[in-house]
Amino acid sequence: MMLTTNEKIIKLWQVSQRSVKTVSTNMHSEVRMRTRIPEHTTSPSLRLPTLTPVKNVVMANSKRVFASGHIHHINSLSLCPDQEHYLSADDLRINLWNLSVTDEVFQIVDLQPSDLEQLSEIITTCEAHPVNSSLFAYATTRGSVRLIDTRQRALHDSPALNFDTPSAQDNFFSEVMHHIGSIKFLKDKTSDQFVTRDYFSVKLWDVRQPQKPIRSISVHEHLRPRLLELYENEALFDRFKLVTSASGSHFLTGSYNNVFHIYDSNGTVDTAIEASRSLPKRGRRSSKRTRNLMQHSHIDFNKKIIHCDWHPTEDTIAIATLSNLFIYSAIGSSSSSSK
Repeated sequence: MMLTTNEKIIKLWQVSQRSVKTVSTNMHSEVRMRTRIPEHTTSPSLRLPTLTPVKNVVMANSKRVFASGHIHHINSLSLCPDQEHYLSADDLRINLWNLSVTDEVFQIVDLQPSDLEQLSEIITTCEAHPVNSSLFAYATTRGSVRLIDTRQRALHDSPALNFDTPSAQDNFFSEVMHHIGSIKFLKDKTSDQFVTRDYFSVKLWDVRQPQKPIRSISVHEHLRPRLLELYENEALFDRFKLVTSASGSHFLTGSYNNVFHIYDSNGTVDTAIEASRSLPKRGRRSSKRTRNLMQHSHIDFNKKIIHCDWHPTEDTIAIATLSNLFIYSAIGSSSSSSK
């Protein structure tokens, strides 16, 4: 099963693999041509046509449509660990759905003020806890992450825990710089840690220490002196996705020049790979060396990896560039790719 969404409508699909078959040669005509049997007589060796498998195809059938749950554009979907409910978020609201019910939805977060001029932040993404169905987190444009416990109340106007990114200075670009585009819980036994991705960095948080991130990994720090250029060419508004491995020991995010980075949870090792049709160019190096290398190279802001995903149980990742989809699978200590 697969959940998808466009701007305001969510669909549940059933994905299956089916075998396409074709009819084999009609033996009736072959026998008549070979033995010259008249049309009005019956052939003693007449056989019925048979179906022969040709290929397997993947098919998707729409099973349910969840509409009328959002006024604003949906920015994220997240399946709850009970496999019966899921979350959907738009700019101002987060809804809780049951996969079996299409005409009923529970609104659990509402940031819309009575006067829209008082609106100070919007929701950028939400993520269900991978172990506890009562917990989920959402991020805002102010760089805040809020952990919600649905057992406390029906409408959550205040979070159970609030995680704010410390800011050294506020300027014209502050809100865009702190905008969190992705949040993922690490998939271990307790899932007490999660990672967030803003434009310049990946931050690792612990729910037991909400005051500040326990680790910050620089991704685009070398671009900070070029803020004005990034704003003018709208690259500063790029929202790079972040995904974690099945074990929670590594996480993956994209960058420019069609390069993506795989970091270990300690933030000490950065495996940078260029997605291309040729053999993958991979470099396993420290984060500091990678940053220095990127700083002195030409950056093509049109070649960027925004979307990526990690297989839920295997060391297989999917990378989307502008016009290609790359699949990388770990084989021992090496990687293979396919387009």
